[in-house]
Amino acid sequence: MLTSADLLDARFTVTKFREGYEQPAVTESLSRLGAALAAWEAGATAGLTADEAAATRLPTTKFDNGFDQDEVDVLLERAVAALREHEAAPVAAPVEAPPADLLPSSALAGATFRTTRFRSGYSIAGVDGFLAAARELISSYERTGEAPEPAPFASADVVNVRFATTTWRRGYEQNEVGEVLTAVIATLAYYERVAAAR
Repeated sequence: MLTSADLLDARFTVTKFREGYEQPAVTESLSRLGAALAAWEAGATAGLTADEAAATRLPTTKFDNGFDQDEVDVLLERAVAALREHEAAPVAAPVEAPPADLLPSSALAGATFRTTRFRSGYSIAGVDGFLAAARELISSYERTGEAPEPAPFASADVVNVRFATTTWRRGYEQNEVGEVLTAVIATLAYYERVAAAR
């Protein structure tokens, strides 16, 4: 596809004593087209449409220096085609910046909690099993930008996660586990939004 840089680098055969396009008119037209393409390339919408560009008519000259009409016409057609491609392309949603507290999968691999005994805690096996699944899910997002198929759960599911509690045997400190679950929810929700915007 033609780019704004291609228009800046354009050179044409100079005409004299035969009909050609007036040089200032060609330069102005290319400048408008270049600005339109540059806007699309920067992720913005151009003010000049492909239809408007296609309707442009350049004045000609015969006795002053001009630019070869065929060469200019070919470049203008390519510029109009490039504008049409940009206009037809779906507009991508802006990608959200990751939150400062984004939880890397590696953090779950080394997650440790204080243990309880003779008071309520969460089942060690239950928490460890869930965190292993969460680690694999987050790792998939980190590697591919998508959840594996089928995904074991989504961020909304984590809200409803319940672990068996322990009293007479060792368990994990509930508040500490709750903090990690909150971070897992926020991390998965971020990756889900980004994946949906692709």
